[in-house]
Amino acid sequence: MIIAAPVRPLRVGQSLREALRIIRTELGPAQEGVAVIQQEQMIGILPMATDDVQALVPDLRRVHRQLARQGIDLAVGVSTVHPGWASVPAAYAEAGIARDSLAEEPGVVALPMLSTVDYLVLREDPTVRRLIRPELRQFVTDDLARDGAMIETMLAYVASDLNAKLAAERLHMHVNTAYYRLERIAERTGCDLRRFADVEELIFAIRLLTKPRGVS
Repeated sequence: MIIAAPVRPLRVGQSLREALRIIRTELGPAQEGVAVIQQEQMIGILPMATDDVQALVPDLRRVHRQLARQGIDLAVGVSTVHPGWASVPAAYAEAGIARDSLAEEPGVVALPMLSTVDYLVLREDPTVRRLIRPELRQFVTDDLARDGAMIETMLAYVASDLNAKLAAERLHMHVNTAYYRLERIAERTGCDLRRFADVEELIFAIRLLTKPRGVS
């Protein structure tokens, strides 16, 4: 299942129907399937000879670039491979999650390209939000109300495999500034940033609370 939606209004004279015609032409008869336009998005079901849906991504990105050159910027999500028509609702949900991972930016993402954390965060589950500890919620809310510097540092710290020096380099700041911010984060959240479980909990809270509401 593929879901594609414009990330910005189409120009005068452009239409999703024309975009769909271009996609069909460029993908060729080998990828013929069922495609419809519904609620300002294109929905397609393509036959797959294997379970490797990522093999489809290069062709989709090629067509995506061609459409972008014509001023049609799409966010495209691709589900995993499902057997039979009974799986269409599940595939539709997966494609929507993959598309939402682009956060309204143009691109092509297949669900298997997402990490487990990305997938869990993108699924809308009110219970998960209620389970976030008050200290973590307050930290995220307060930092977002300022400039988000602490959150940025924390995300860089995790992306650097908990290496504060590398995180400082990525953020173009003095390493002492990074250490100071990490100490402040630990104080305000009660998390030990050397413990995987604490870091994991904090990152989940940040990702959930900074996700645009309505993304599901």
